[in-house]
Amino acid sequence: MKIQSLFKDDIHRQIDGVIKADDDSNLIQEVSEYVITNEISSKLGSFFEAYNDTRHHNTGVWVSGFFGCGKSHLLKMLSILLEDRKVNGTRLVDLFIPKVEDEMLK
Repeated sequence: MKIQSLFKDDIHRQIDGVIKADDDSNLIQEVSEYVITNEISSKLGSFFEAYNDTRHHNTGVWVSGFFGCGKSHLLKMLSILLEDRKVNGTRLVDLFIPKVEDEMLK
């Protein structure tokens, strides 16, 4: 058995080391392979609750963390979800939702 047979996705595919917020060329792959960490999972529900609260039309969000921890990638994913973006007829939110453990978000 070869190690590559253990992986669901092709291990020889291109993987960019840096995610660019304005690069839409690989959105399906980015959303499909995005990993929701425990920290993100614990905050995602309260983020969407605050975002959807109509009493706060000008709600801002501050995302902080160390260099390279995924802040820009998280913001890119959130913007894609909030826009309900589609690529080739595929709603990207439909690729993201199965990753979410919080039932309130499903």
